[in-house]
Amino acid sequence: MLVCNQKPELNFAIADDNELIGAIGLKLQEDVNRFSVEIGYWLAEPFWGKGIAVEAVKALTDFVFNSDKIGTRFNRIFAGVFEGNTASEKVLQKAGYKREAVLRKAVYKKGKFLDQHIYSILKEEWNGWTQ
Repeated sequence: MLVCNQKPELNFAIADDNELIGAIGLKLQEDVNRFSVEIGYWLAEPFWGKGIAVEAVKALTDFVFNSDKIGTRFNRIFAGVFEGNTASEKVLQKAGYKREAVLRKAVYKKGKFLDQHIYSILKEEWNGWTQ
């Protein structure tokens, strides 16, 4: 499926004036988890440490909690971060997300099991761009 044909729109480019530098998106949940949505993102390495990912996470968080375009009223946004990815943890923390769990040895990457840290933010905690 082409991203531009999604209904609702869930995946977005992160770009500067000249090129694609990353992406950010949402994964809807089902059944009893339907009021939660997972957020994921990546940013090309030359753009790390410039606050771009933090601003993208804030923008998408605001979109989820304050836009009618998704069609669902979400209560919670969450993200999973692999053990050792402190930069991604800092992105989420700066955007107002809190670590709520550590799933021990829950992922397998590059030949070893890693913990997965779960971060989340609730709609009632979101204060918009002022965070």
